[in-house]
Amino acid sequence: MSSLAAGTATTGSATTYPAKFGFDANAAPDCVNDYVAFNTSLPGASGTPNIIALNQLYTSQGGSSPAGFCGINGPSVMWSYFTGTGRAQTSIALSLLGDKLAFVETSVLSGAVLRILKGAAGEGTTIASPQIPTNSYVNTTAGALGNTAWNTTSCPNGQSCMISVPFQNGNQDTNSSPFYNFATDTLYVGDNSGVLHSFSGVFLGTPAEVTTGGWPITVDAGTILTSPVSDSNSNNIFVGDSAGSIWYVRGAGSSSGSCAFGTSLPCLGATNIALSGSIVDGPLVDITTGRVFWFNGQDTTHNGEVVQTDTALGNSVTLAGVGGTSAGSPMFAGDFDNNYLNSTANNVTGFLYFCGKDPTQVDAPAIWRVGFSSTGIMNAIPDGGSTAYRTLAYSGVISNPPNVACSPVTEVFNTNTSTDWIFLSVANLNYPCNGQTGCVMSLDLTTLTQWPPGPGGNANSNGGTGMTAFSDVSTGGTSGIIIDNVAVTTAGNFPQASSIYFSWLAPAGPSAIGGGRVHLSM
Repeated sequence: MSSLAAGTATTGSATTYPAKFGFDANAAPDCVNDYVAFNTSLPGASGTPNIIALNQLYTSQGGSSPAGFCGINGPSVMWSYFTGTGRAQTSIALSLLGDKLAFVETSVLSGAVLRILKGAAGEGTTIASPQIPTNSYVNTTAGALGNTAWNTTSCPNGQSCMISVPFQNGNQDTNSSPFYNFATDTLYVGDNSGVLHSFSGVFLGTPAEVTTGGWPITVDAGTILTSPVSDSNSNNIFVGDSAGSIWYVRGAGSSSGSCAFGTSLPCLGATNIALSGSIVDGPLVDITTGRVFWFNGQDTTHNGEVVQTDTALGNSVTLAGVGGTSAGSPMFAGDFDNNYLNSTANNVTGFLYFCGKDPTQVDAPAIWRVGFSSTGIMNAIPDGGSTAYRTLAYSGVISNPPNVACSPVTEVFNTNTSTDWIFLSVANLNYPCNGQTGCVMSLDLTTLTQWPPGPGGNANSNGGTGMTAFSDVSTGGTSGIIIDNVAVTTAGNFPQASSIYFSWLAPAGPSAIGGGRVHLSM
């Protein structure tokens, strides 16, 4: 394990993910060019960065064995920056080349601003001494006219640069992460007032908010939007909100659905579904089958459900019975196994794994899975039936569960070992860690012989028949989890180079007073 503390208590969330470059999990690890970027969720200041990047990732720490591929004690701070006095509380979007990244910083006084940053290695190499980007510009004008473009004049080679684009309506954004469209150099993001924004020229042109042709689009006024997801086949954009409704926006070239008002694109889609409760995480979109998956842990009917729709929010299927006995913590996105991801449109196999709740308890997290028809229609009952789940709440407090949620589920298939894994975390008082702290948990799907899985092991006795847990982590659980490589990690190859990354959401030991940034080797 490697970790870095990042100051005082953070306000990150389970829907926030680190950003890892490079993108190819099967590529050879690179100690210099591979990096992972984290926001801190802290108000920026001269001694407190808004955002940091680490390289020399494939290392051991504190003399642990085997020694890491990069040969140093823990990761290095590649750069850290003080970008403003606001908080960056949502996920980071990377450019294709990894030379730039985009994130939203929000201030109570001045609203949200899209920061687009080109970092320079060696600047702010201690977290306590972040630098201000060498070249900084603010593109306040809607559209490209009069704004600063990405070029070697405004951003000389080897220097750090930042272009900031304020949200034209002045709204805040504390939940919606930016979604970047690589094909069009366009970025979509929601805000705390129910409005969906579009930004053009983000990494390759002149960054600006689009305010013509129907943008920005009010989806559900007065609500907090989730992260949007854009579908490259239908050209629709999907988003949920804090009032428990799910929506779609028809983007340019949309081939699915109809407009709520008029016929000109872009437009708000004619159909929305009021699920009640609160949707906090963006949906999963399967572009092969044309299906969208929504996760709601606080609906007033089931206290937890997964809903599948088509790209115009029609033909919905609801998987109920995966919630608790009353509304409690939210549910976050699940993930598909390798069998599903390698299926064809008319021969779908595999499962969707997600963390719902124990239906016999008030708000105890539990792992579930659901299967599909051959054409990708989600089953309306969980795999194995209504009792086929593994409760993740600690048995000693199960009659009085702690009202905490799992993180989202993350899947990876290791091509070197032909092993399919899922990873997730649960906050304080959960089963595999004996109720002492939060847990990061994994489940080997390849060797799984029963569903639900057995209770598994813990940090002191790894193994068991099911979930394997790493103990002594944050009492608040973790952010979303990302995975870098599937390298051969034995000595003489790439030790410590197959890793998962996340942030603590609460204190995690004496060295991480707030939100430590962590990588664990698989």
